[in-house]
Amino acid sequence: MSDERPTHPVKRFGRKDRKKSLETRGSLFPADDTRFMPPAAQPTVPPESLPEVETRVEAEPEVIETVAEPEPLAPVKAPSKPKPQPRPRLPVWKSCLANLVTLLFTLGTIGAIAVFSLIASNPNTPLNPFPPFTPVPIFITATFLPPTNTSPPALGATATFTPFAVNTPSSADAAFVLAGDEATYAANSNTEGCNWASLAGTVTDASGAGLRSYGVQVTGEGVDQRIFSGTSATFGEGGFELFLGPAPLEQTYMVQLFTPQGEPASVLYTIVTRAVCEENVTILRFVSSR
Repeated sequence: MSDERPTHPVKRFGRKDRKKSLETRGSLFPADDTRFMPPAAQPTVPPESLPEVETRVEAEPEVIETVAEPEPLAPVKAPSKPKPQPRPRLPVWKSCLANLVTLLFTLGTIGAIAVFSLIASNPNTPLNPFPPFTPVPIFITATFLPPTNTSPPALGATATFTPFAVNTPSSADAAFVLAGDEATYAANSNTEGCNWASLAGTVTDASGAGLRSYGVQVTGEGVDQRIFSGTSATFGEGGFELFLGPAPLEQTYMVQLFTPQGEPASVLYTIVTRAVCEENVTILRFVSSR
């Protein structure tokens, strides 16, 4: 409800205002009326003969304050929403250019994801600009006597080797010996199948526990390399494996075991590989004799 007050003043009438209004009026009685004459001029009339005058007291008029009704407020109109303007259409050549750029970015993103996935799965791939560090193996060469002119063993049989005593400890002083003085043969178990030839084995102590960091020197048929035990988990904790070629061949190699300090730990053995897929992995098991 509005609190606005009327602009015109409202005057209240009381007894004083009523008295003033009565005084300004004219005489209510004619001049010849002797009832209101001064006592000296009035005729002497006995009080009993005077007429009774009725006095009337008028009630004060009730003053009613009027309050002006507030003017009704004009309705406020909500702002109208602007009408959406139609998007301008690009020319055909600009639309084709935008689609071509989007296609190029999409193909580039797919290619980058493929390259990163390949690098994550194979860090040694040529696409990796920061390949992992590969330690360079240390090769220790030695001069060995050539093998004797003995014919290789027949296929399907285990080979028995005669150790050489030159630059090697004697059989009695050797800390490690080849188990059974013979090698065993098995088929390759990785994905290469028959396209594989290797010389592998283990180095263990007398209880059969694998030993690491022992060097296995392999020489012959264009190979002069030393590999270390504990580098091939396929053959156990003290396992090792040397890749010889992509196909099984019958070839002769000289093999000797060395301690982690580089001292000879076994006699020199002559190893003959096989040329069949079922025996393309030659296995040597060096066991401590102490």
